[in-house]
Amino acid sequence: MAAAVLGMLKSSVGTAILSVPNALRSTGLVMFPLLLFGFMVLAQFGCMLVTKTLDIIGINDSDPAKVGEVALGKWGKWITLVLTFLDPWMSVVAYLTALCDIVKPMIAEAAHHEHTGWYSTGTLVLCMSVFVFPFMLYTDITHMSWVNILGMGALIAFIVAVMVNTVQNDEGLGGVPTANFNEDAIIALSVIAFAYDGCQMNVFPFYRDLQPPRDGKKGPALNMITLCSNFLTACVYYAIAMMANACYGDALDKDVLNNFGNTEAIYIIIKSTLAIAMLFTIPITMFECTNVLREHVVGSGRTVNIILNAVLLGTAAIIAAFIPNMYLAFAYVGATTATAWTMILPPLWYICCVKKCFGCYFPDENARNKLIDNPELANTTAADAEEGAAKLLSLNRQQMSGEVVDPSDDVPPPLTMYLAVTMLVMGCLCVPFFVIVTSISTGDGSSPAPSNVTLGVA
Repeated sequence: MAAAVLGMLKSSVGTAILSVPNALRSTGLVMFPLLLFGFMVLAQFGCMLVTKTLDIIGINDSDPAKVGEVALGKWGKWITLVLTFLDPWMSVVAYLTALCDIVKPMIAEAAHHEHTGWYSTGTLVLCMSVFVFPFMLYTDITHMSWVNILGMGALIAFIVAVMVNTVQNDEGLGGVPTANFNEDAIIALSVIAFAYDGCQMNVFPFYRDLQPPRDGKKGPALNMITLCSNFLTACVYYAIAMMANACYGDALDKDVLNNFGNTEAIYIIIKSTLAIAMLFTIPITMFECTNVLREHVVGSGRTVNIILNAVLLGTAAIIAAFIPNMYLAFAYVGATTATAWTMILPPLWYICCVKKCFGCYFPDENARNKLIDNPELANTTAADAEEGAAKLLSLNRQQMSGEVVDPSDDVPPPLTMYLAVTMLVMGCLCVPFFVIVTSISTGDGSSPAPSNVTLGVA
């Protein structure tokens, strides 16, 4: 279990760590932990609903598109496909914007802030896109596993550097407000949502690989794994946010890496390693997206693969060139696809699958027993998508282990359904609200001058 928690933690802690310190300053000392751990609870509940849905369906190798089709039919499959495509694509937009935030100050320092035209945001995005494009054409991405190792090493080095700086230059948190209830706080909430982006999608590969227990239900074991991972992720983000604010104070940048400076060798190494890892994360991030589109939409073939990747990367690069800073890029992803994956898709899948498997939204033990004894009474609209309603019911009776499960153990508690409905309504309200507030933000991407805090390493 520890290995699984570390594996999921590695895929959860990402580039959002560069922006959560500014999210703390925007929300306040009291509001930030409430929002950070509150959204962690929402993300964990979304993971739990996904695992419960997978247990109800009983198909070990399910992917999001299959679950969407079982739950909602053809239109559900296409909605899931669109969100499965948009989430990594928008993440690539955020990565390109973040790369410009990291690389541009380093180049400006090396060029003594002269000839600024050749390293403008648009030029840098174009150069990075042309460089990484050939790597996006690979149909087997397993040989790029070194990117994850490089990225994790760079993140660890970044965390250590922030810790050392805080010990040497602790200015306290006097400049951080207690609580903010303004536009910046709402944008910060979108950034916090981005911090948990992908944890629900990560449930699917872990569910496939997890060995089933005696009752055949993987959900409880996987829920414990996701709970530990999400909680540790929140703790890491909170610690970094507190330390960075204590260290850099009012000089804290929207991208905390800019507070490192661009002259000391140790900082240049950390920033360059993070930039390289982030650049090569783009083809890994887009791999699942292009696979889904090739399988369900455009078909396969070398020419199709080249055109598809060129269009996806090109459109992402064009949009990235117009986003003023990494912080807003993360906020847009958090406001849209991250919130949809956390608060809309999981409860929607769960509600529909419970209805189609049990014949009602709030089944009790008697109704469940009746359905098991008379599977023909089940709502057969769940059939034909993958296994059929009869098999969905029989798999609740005799799971993969071959053990007969007590039907009462399979009855979803009413509280879960009430919470799922509440979360679905909240998600449908939050997405447009977050998008509107982020879009009308008056932030122009300007940042305070980086502090002169150093590690004392030349």
